[in-house]
Amino acid sequence: MTPVEMFQDGTYEEICTFLSHFSISGKMPKELYSKFSYNKNGLSSGESQLLVMASKIWYTIKLKLPMLLLDEPERNIDIDSTYKMFDFIMSSYNGTIFLVTHLPDLKQYLNNKKYVKQIWHYEPHINNTDDLTFTVENKN
Repeated sequence: MTPVEMFQDGTYEEICTFLSHFSISGKMPKELYSKFSYNKNGLSSGESQLLVMASKIWYTIKLKLPMLLLDEPERNIDIDSTYKMFDFIMSSYNGTIFLVTHLPDLKQYLNNKKYVKQIWHYEPHINNTDDLTFTVENKN
């Protein structure tokens, strides 16, 4: 899938501006914009994950969908990029986010920003890690 397909109805400039909130805008040279799929652009697995996440968030915002389900969006993504992604989402999206994560640092970050409305905990797995599932809403 090419960036043109992933961000339909977006110009190169709009998409690069949008991707700047996900730490990957410089990874899409204009000459590659419509020619190659994202996994052939030399992106790391984390950058590929960010590009896919950005695409889904693009559509959620463009279509004004009332809710977004994110299942371990931090997988393969460094923590600073994850925080930056959530700060952008919370400043741009007015719906409810259902988030499943194994990352307590992300939970703490979102709590500190006062984005978290509810938290559900499940029983620990065999490896003694908790699944943390919670809704995130912008309370500003």
